[in-house]
Amino acid sequence: MRNNIDKFDILVGKILAKLYEEFPIKCELVPENFGIKDTMVEFLETPEGAMGDMRELEFLEATVTWLMENEIITAKKAGFGAYYDARLTMKGLKILKSTPKSIDSERKSIGESLKELSKAGANESLKIAVNALFSYGLSRIGLS
Repeated sequence: MRNNIDKFDILVGKILAKLYEEFPIKCELVPENFGIKDTMVEFLETPEGAMGDMRELEFLEATVTWLMENEIITAKKAGFGAYYDARLTMKGLKILKSTPKSIDSERKSIGESLKELSKAGANESLKIAVNALFSYGLSRIGLS
């Protein structure tokens, strides 16, 4: 079982990879995109089985809210754990376009690295990339 920081880093990486890939087009963030089941359907079938996914939905919602509060993304709430009109802000795009050597010696941006790692399902590497995003990227925009 992962701790909350590890789960957060992986989820942030997946969310930002999706928004970077779609930029500048606004898109939807739905739980199913991040491996979280549609809990309403599951709850109607087996109420006790949905509780784990409800916690995952709460975690997804808290993560998206944090990204919005820190002005990395914009999004509008569409329901529990679902968002529409999601897009990177200028700050988010600037961070994801940065290219620290610690991420990739081939000089890929953090966004490109997140996109590749997310598609490959490389969660451990995704955590490393998100940590680089927060340390290197935020110092680049004057928040460290």
